Amino acid sequence: MTGMNDDLGARGTAGRDAPPGGLPAPRPEEVRAARVHLTSRHATGLDEFLWEARKRPMPDSAAVNAVIAASGQARRDGCDAPPPMDVAAALILLSALRSNLDLAEARLLGTAQVSGVGLEQLAAILGISVRETEERRGRLETLLDRCAALPSPT
Repeated sequence: MTGMNDDLGARGTAGRDAPPGGLPAPRPEEVRAARVHLTSRHATGLDEFLWEARKRPMPDSAAVNAVIAASGQARRDGCDAPPPMDVAAALILLSALRSNLDLAEARLLGTAQVSGVGLEQLAAILGISVRETEERRGRLETLLDRCAALPSPT
């Protein structure tokens, strides 16, 4: 695949802000390249059919798990581990999944606040202290603010 190595290659962080306490979110073109790469190599069943028929990539979590499964299978069979490009693509997708989960959590915490769920209740639900809950909510609100400031794709 031409250009795939360029898209998945060295990931500079210039111009990208890391989310609070995390790695910088991968660029959209990196995520697309990772999805294409892993789907073309690891899709089976319905995911393979959808890729061949409609070029619809497999879900990110399935692609990450496919690389992990391939590694486990290789160890059991005494074969070669997945190539580094597969691992790099899986890590990019994992980073994208983590960013999406952080955004979803930020939105849920905002929804909880609007719904009247108090900090003590949130802390109990999350299994952390009230102070940690406040800090977490503050970090995630910063992430939401940063996303809101981004230009909308057209």
